[in-house]
Amino acid sequence: MHFISTVCLLSAVVIAAFAQTDGSCHLCELVVNDVLALHPNGLNGVPDAVLMADLINECEKYWSQDPTQDKGCHDWLAQDGASFIAAMRTNSNAFAACHAAPANAC
Repeated sequence: MHFISTVCLLSAVVIAAFAQTDGSCHLCELVVNDVLALHPNGLNGVPDAVLMADLINECEKYWSQDPTQDKGCHDWLAQDGASFIAAMRTNSNAFAACHAAPANAC
């Protein structure tokens, strides 16, 4: 029984560490997938201002539970939003967009 408790505790620690390092990547992918779903015909022809508003709304949707994270998302968009929108336009999926330089969200 002690072995099982130790394994469970160790698993929880590993999962928590992974969540801290990869959490922003996962949230970025959720945000991008939601924005892509809002524009099923693709992002070509969608003004940058519309995409920025979509990203801001998604920040509020996913990060509103923690005001410090929400502020971080808004600050990041203010700083890197334009290059991130460019990455969304040129990459084929959320994973690629979230890992693209220079606005790498992960």
